[in-house]
Amino acid sequence: MAATHADLPEFRRIDAVEPDLDAGDADAVAVDHLRGTDEIRGAPVGDQAGGGKAGQSEAGKQRHAGAAVHPGNHIVRLQHVPGADLDVVSRSDCMVQEERSIMKVRRGLLWAWVLFSITWLIYIGVLAKSAVPAEIASTKYTYVYQLRAGIDPDDMEDRSRPLYEIIRSPSDEKLDSEFDLVRSEYLSDWDEYAEEGKLKIVEFPDHSKLYLSPALTEADQTYLSQQFWDQRPIRWTKAVEPWLAAAALPPIIVLLLGLGTVWVIRSFQ
Repeated sequence: MAATHADLPEFRRIDAVEPDLDAGDADAVAVDHLRGTDEIRGAPVGDQAGGGKAGQSEAGKQRHAGAAVHPGNHIVRLQHVPGADLDVVSRSDCMVQEERSIMKVRRGLLWAWVLFSITWLIYIGVLAKSAVPAEIASTKYTYVYQLRAGIDPDDMEDRSRPLYEIIRSPSDEKLDSEFDLVRSEYLSDWDEYAEEGKLKIVEFPDHSKLYLSPALTEADQTYLSQQFWDQRPIRWTKAVEPWLAAAALPPIIVLLLGLGTVWVIRSFQ
């Protein structure tokens, strides 16, 4: 038996941890897959040397068939597509550039909005500084008399009575006074009454004016004048409110338009 296989190559055990398979080792055996080593050890001697019969055993056929279709015996070649990496890099650079462009647009719109808002607020402030005092100075108010119980303001007999039989004294009863703005269509008539002495016009430091009846006592006139002056923040607030709306609305509208523009630009990316 030894003479029969003397011409066959010698198979050494391959160390699984440190295999010595360098090209200079003539006795080394290259194995595609671990299944190949099992086939070599498990195959009959006649099959290894090729000296068996022409017909292989059924087990040998199955082993060779399995080895033929085993994925370890197939070579998978990865074909490199020219320019593929360059295309990926180019797309990445384009995305970065687009994002930077969007950031620049947003930053530019933000600064434009800030400058516009500051300019607009200064413009409105300058206009309001002259318009609001002029509006206050042009307004004239009248005291809303508080009638005594049982007095009918539409009854001519009640209206013909002396004043303090009709109204309550503001200073004696410490009443909370209410004042109404005289409408522009009545100003000429009230000014005529003032010229005739039927009404008294009291002017205040902000040039606002109050119509009072000369029949009021001096104490009531002083009391009502002080009440009217103490309520000036309410009148100034009403005069400033339209200017505050004019100052706030345009910047808000421009801001919303800018946000909408950025949203539209991003939606097309």
